[in-house]
Amino acid sequence: EIVIDETYNINLKNIFINLKPKIIKEENAIWFDTYDIMQKNKEFFLDKMHFTEQGNDIFSSLLAEKVIKNFLKKT
Repeated sequence: EIVIDETYNINLKNIFINLKPKIIKEENAIWFDTYDIMQKNKEFFLDKMHFTEQGNDIFSSLLAEKVIKNFLKKT
């Protein structure tokens, strides 16, 4: 979850502190934090948390790269 609003972002970070260790223990799961990767501007966000079409394109590309790298078997 990426939220630009600092108030919500602080709350999410507190949730993530507890959630991350549980997720990384799971088989076939990784923690992928995109907060520092995504640029936070009006080109990529409609508001404080919803992507524009360009934002969706970038986010889906990042996610696809991570899935391919971590979960697809190399032949």
